[in-house]
Amino acid sequence: RLHEVLGAGGTAKVYRGTVQHVTVAVKVYMVTGESAADAAWRQHVVDLLAAHRHAHAHIVSLFAQRTWPRDEQVHVYMQYVPRTLRDEMSSVLRLDVVARTALLAQLADAVAFLHTRVRLAHADVKSENVLVEQCTSLGYTG
Repeated sequence: RLHEVLGAGGTAKVYRGTVQHVTVAVKVYMVTGESAADAAWRQHVVDLLAAHRHAHAHIVSLFAQRTWPRDEQVHVYMQYVPRTLRDEMSSVLRLDVVARTALLAQLADAVAFLHTRVRLAHADVKSENVLVEQCTSLGYTG
C-alpha cells in the first residue's frame, strides 16, 4: 500500500509504503511507450537493480521489485529512511563539523563502491538522495 510521496524525479516517484505492516520506501517507475526516455528509464532500473545486488553499509537495502504491466509501472521496494541530508542541513540543529565530516566520508565511500565494484556512475547525487539514519550514519539512494 502506498502512502505519501517522499520525493520525485524525472523517472520515478518515491512513496512511503507499507508491506505486511512494515514501513518501506517504494520507488515507482512509469513506462508509457517505446520512446528514448523509456529506454533511458529501462537502463536506470537495470542499473538500480545491479547496484542493489551488492551489499554496502551505506547504500539502502533493496527488498524486492515488482512489475505491474497493466499500469505500466515497476515498483522497487527499499529500506525506509525518513530523513534526508537536505533535512539535516536545513534543521534548526545544524550538524557540527565532526558529523558533517563523518557523513561526507560515508557518502564518498558509497559512491566509490558504486564506481569501482558495481561499475555504475550515479548521475543524480544530491542532498535529497542521501538518507540519514542518525547524525553519523547515512544510506544512499538515487
